Amino acid sequence: MKITRRQLRRLISEAIKRVPIFEPVSSEEVRSKLDQKRAQSRSAADIDPAMLSKIGGMDALGGAESNQARSFAQALGSMSPAEDVTYQQEDEYADNMIRQNMGYYLGPGVKNVETRLLNKMAERLKSYRESGKPIEVWIFEGVNYPGPAIIPPNPERETVDSLLKALKNQVYYMHSYGFADGTPSPWFDYYKGEDQDFGNQLHAGGSRPVDYYVFEALVHFVGKDKIIIKSAM
Repeated sequence: MKITRRQLRRLISEAIKRVPIFEPVSSEEVRSKLDQKRAQSRSAADIDPAMLSKIGGMDALGGAESNQARSFAQALGSMSPAEDVTYQQEDEYADNMIRQNMGYYLGPGVKNVETRLLNKMAERLKSYRESGKPIEVWIFEGVNYPGPAIIPPNPERETVDSLLKALKNQVYYMHSYGFADGTPSPWFDYYKGEDQDFGNQLHAGGSRPVDYYVFEALVHFVGKDKIIIKSAM
């Protein structure tokens, strides 16, 4: 039986009760919770142990094999709606959740960002929030900086609010950011240019500068009081 998007959302939100509906979840977590429901249903269906083992082995392979295993389980009496959810739908649900959640902070450009990079950015922001540590944001003059003859270069006078406005107007750009105590933030592979790829992809669909969106996300996740503005000029 084909499952609708609404039924899929309801089924997964009920399965993952510990996670608020507005928080993103990984495809692994979605799959794990639905696997529990499938296992309970298959056990209740009294499927032959040898066939149950074969179905479990196929389901563990992922992709088309998982979908076929779920069809077999249904044919043998498993009645859980989780059997109607395809492997691809589990991935799509998690992808849509992370894009919707991160879109609130990073703008419309998230639709162009690879899921793996978006997940890495989400993990970085989450780690900043959970650490409770101050975050340094190093800034440099942007394309619309009026010049030292007009305004002496002292960006550390900026407040979080004024810097948001300045980043929006490209008076400054963010040179770098991370833990103030020097703890590495190793989620992007800099040798592979993942940080640059993330910025380029976010820029492709955004209506404002990438640095504005990223700084806004930092402020939301760690709080204004944890932001330390530093000059890279």
